[in-house]
Amino acid sequence: MPPKRFPVDCLYEGVLMTSHEPSVAEAFTALFKKEAAATNNKVASYALGGQDRDAGADYLYHDNMRFSIVEFKYNEGNILRESEKPRRLKLCHKLALPENKEMREMHDKCHFIAWKESWTMKRLINIYRNEVCNTSIFGDSCGLSDAEPYKGSRTKDGAFIRNFLQLTKDYTLDVHEFSSYMEWVLKCTSDSSTGDLILMTFDEDTEDFDLLKYSSIKDAYDAFIDKRNNYLSSIIQPPI
Repeated sequence: MPPKRFPVDCLYEGVLMTSHEPSVAEAFTALFKKEAAATNNKVASYALGGQDRDAGADYLYHDNMRFSIVEFKYNEGNILRESEKPRRLKLCHKLALPENKEMREMHDKCHFIAWKESWTMKRLINIYRNEVCNTSIFGDSCGLSDAEPYKGSRTKDGAFIRNFLQLTKDYTLDVHEFSSYMEWVLKCTSDSSTGDLILMTFDEDTEDFDLLKYSSIKDAYDAFIDKRNNYLSSIIQPPI
């Protein structure tokens, strides 16, 4: 039987529609870019591809100052699939340790999970550990203390994005903090041989949107800032 948290119809819909998980990510990313354009913010998004196994997220988002990562699921029932990933249970256990208080605080500001509400087209987002690190996901014998998700930190994705772009620091970390958190996740909870991410995007200034590849978070951020500064310089009129 499925855990009580998940109605059978929700789980059934999730089984049928798991392949539509990328659509949730695409909608979130499109809204992120739309809200950024409306407020004249320059932003970037990166699909993490196979690195999601170690990073615990599908996408990385940032503007000129702040970073976050998001894991996407089609609906709430699909969140249960996180129980199939031993690295995620290890992350949950590591985050619960008193000596990892600093990483726990960083996690709560930059690591999220988003999904479509059951039977609606609206999307919710929550801090990853608040949604996933509990026995309703991993089972009674997993060693986690919480039985259910903490829903008090759930929010609509639009509200999350607007908060992100306002630089309130509720849902983001700066590049140095974020790099430290990702190194910890990759090395200490996923046993990765590297403490960084390889990021790929495309160059909108080229005719065929040529691909761009960065060997680290910092490299991608530096290139983003250089491009932003060049753009700002081009629109500043010299004094008469």
